[in-house]
Amino acid sequence: MLICLEVSAGLLLILYSIYFFKILKGDPLDFEIELMKSLAEWMINRGPASRWQLWMLYFLSILLEAGYFFLVFSLMNNMFIRMFSMFFAGFEVFHLFLVGANLNRFFRGKIPLKHIFSWPVERCSAVLFFTNTMLVLVNVFFYPL
Repeated sequence: MLICLEVSAGLLLILYSIYFFKILKGDPLDFEIELMKSLAEWMINRGPASRWQLWMLYFLSILLEAGYFFLVFSLMNNMFIRMFSMFFAGFEVFHLFLVGANLNRFFRGKIPLKHIFSWPVERCSAVLFFTNTMLVLVNVFFYPL
């Protein structure tokens, strides 16, 4: 299980590091616009299939995050990391609920594509993911379980 935690934390750290550094530099907007353009192009290319594929990606992200937090809570003995992870997991429940609600509203035609994501919430989530995974990896490597 420890190897699964190390691998998942490492992959999440790599994934979120690009966005994290754009946020730190103060220019995440260009990156976010590029993400939205890519999503729109992908949806156009996929056509009607993009609807269920987006929902599948959404549910897959819920499963992956739940798995990551399960590993963190199961293996981490550091009380600070556990408390920080509990705060972060609560934030991610809010974040994923917001994205799910916005996806639903988008597919019902109530909001445009650009409003699926709340960019301030996305930025906060990226910073928290980067920070949490970095803390977990540092703890695992320097303070073995």
